[in-house]
Amino acid sequence: MQFLALRTRAKKHRLYFSHCDIAPRNILVDDNCRPVGLVDWESAAWMPEYWEFTAAMAKQLRYGPWAEVFRRMFRQYEDELALEIYGNLSIRTSY
Repeated sequence: MQFLALRTRAKKHRLYFSHCDIAPRNILVDDNCRPVGLVDWESAAWMPEYWEFTAAMAKQLRYGPWAEVFRRMFRQYEDELALEIYGNLSIRTSY
């Protein structure tokens, strides 16, 4: 994990204004199932470019097909996702 953390930390991640809760329940679609908007912006913040992916995957794994679509779209952030999941597991087991 330490090697993974060092490698990820060495990347130059840009900051973006992120929704921070992208999930099927927050995506508005038209009659042809095309996305036309996002709702539920109270978690929005300036976050590293990988955050939308890692937050969605860490919180929304119950949406199986959704998780697979996100994984295919954001393959370049698998290291960041591994660190997020590991960090969350470490925090839960340290009580």
